[in-house]
Amino acid sequence: MHPIPGFRWFPILVLPILFARPARAQGPFEDYPSWYSDTISSTRAAAFGDVDGDGDLDVVCVGERVSCFRNDVGTLTSEPVWSSSEDLRPKFHGEFSLALGDTDGDGDLDIFCGLDYWGTLLFRNDEGVFTSGPVWTSSTANRTTSVDVADMDGDGDLDLVCGSFMQRSTMYLNEGGLLNPEPAWLSGQPDSTSAIVLGMWTGTGIRI
Repeated sequence: MHPIPGFRWFPILVLPILFARPARAQGPFEDYPSWYSDTISSTRAAAFGDVDGDGDLDVVCVGERVSCFRNDVGTLTSEPVWSSSEDLRPKFHGEFSLALGDTDGDGDLDIFCGLDYWGTLLFRNDEGVFTSGPVWTSSTANRTTSVDVADMDGDGDLDLVCGSFMQRSTMYLNEGGLLNPEPAWLSGQPDSTSAIVLGMWTGTGIRI
């Protein structure tokens, strides 16, 4: 790929999957969960963010569907307040991933959902209500395993970086609130990326 004018190199970290023996909760953590969802779902990924602008963190999950559980003054709803229209069970072939970010600059968090074998989807948040279907889909149905967002080219909006299984990582630029469906950058070699974290390289370390 040719250099992009104004492009700022953010390091893209490929993190290994680590397994640890679970330990009994210490300090302020409970021994047992204080909340369960009433809906049983094969949850593949979850993300936290204030999607309705009321000052507390809501929960977005992806399983059979992409769903949102609202936080009402510290208590999560037991049923999702929103779910995507498409049943994703036919696409259960690998890892799913989620990231939240304001892609269109309207002040609320949108949902980026990476699907192994099916590429990446974007659900727009319109004043606390998500679109029922994706408003954007990546042009290639990559084996997406991880997604993250950051302003990669310094123009003030969030761009999307995706890691994939046994494929090249990709970056999609945000052009005035609209993501380009074609990647502006691909990594040099295919790799099996487990997770992506974007941050600023300071010379002595990475600031996330």
